[in-house]
Amino acid sequence: MAAPTPKSFWTYQAASETPPPPPGVSKEEWDSLSPGMRREIPAPCSAEKLMPAPARKPQAAADRIESTQAALEAANRQLAELTERRNQCLLKDEDTAAAIDLGIKIANLKNAARAHEDRIQLLREQAAEEERARKAKDREANISKIEAKIDLRDKAMDDVAAAIKQLATASEKAISLGREVISPTSIMTAIAHESYRVSYRARKYGGQDAPSAGQMLPGARSPRLEWAEAPERVRPMLDVVREASSFAKEFLRTGKGSAGVEVAVAMPVINGGPRTEAEQKLASLLRRQVELSEDMSLQGEREYERVVEQIAKVQAEITAEKQMEEQRA
Repeated sequence: MAAPTPKSFWTYQAASETPPPPPGVSKEEWDSLSPGMRREIPAPCSAEKLMPAPARKPQAAADRIESTQAALEAANRQLAELTERRNQCLLKDEDTAAAIDLGIKIANLKNAARAHEDRIQLLREQAAEEERARKAKDREANISKIEAKIDLRDKAMDDVAAAIKQLATASEKAISLGREVISPTSIMTAIAHESYRVSYRARKYGGQDAPSAGQMLPGARSPRLEWAEAPERVRPMLDVVREASSFAKEFLRTGKGSAGVEVAVAMPVINGGPRTEAEQKLASLLRRQVELSEDMSLQGEREYERVVEQIAKVQAEITAEKQMEEQRA
């Protein structure tokens, strides 16, 4: 009777069977390879194994200085402890071997401490370089922002130039069309008053003013002194022009016009008419103010301001005279 087949034979026989081909290799190609060549083909890897591990964000030099300084302090403390233990061993003759071993450890620890010191010095230099690079980057970013604002400012100035050209063309057309009924200086005065109304920004003071506060378009002027900080009180130019045009049409047809649009100088009247020298002077100054309001020259501007100052002084004199008369009465 034949001896039974050992179980190890079946394991060997199973191992000798041809394994299935890996992905990407056909069965014919796989069968044509020898077992040794099959073992040379690497096993397939999963997508997770093929993906590289995420790179760690490099630590800033300033942060590394703190950790290195802590390691240096720990090494110095350990160095002091080992030195004390070595001294105690040296005092005992039987602990020479232990003293030698401690000496080796002390020497290695000193080298480590020196390495920490060198690393700290290098990290400080690196931190300084990183700080310089950061400041340079911030400076470049600020310069880029300012340059962008400059470009936007240039575009805004293009709009200003176009608006000025349009204003010059329109005002010239208005003067040419209205020459028969209104003087060119009146039109320019109306434009100056409208420029003041739409462009002047009154001051608020107390650190609340915008950069444009107190600024207005060149040639802009308040119609009245008391409106110097109240542009909202100025009537819109379109309303004034429409009213003046209506008056002109009515006057052309009837010879009369609405009294509401006639220009009249306010004359201080007390008991029937001007009677004091100050009141007569005020009337003269008011007439002069109306005349200068149409003078757009630099000299006219200066004369206008001088007349306004005189009007304020004369009005104060008249007020004082009234108060004295009331006290006498």
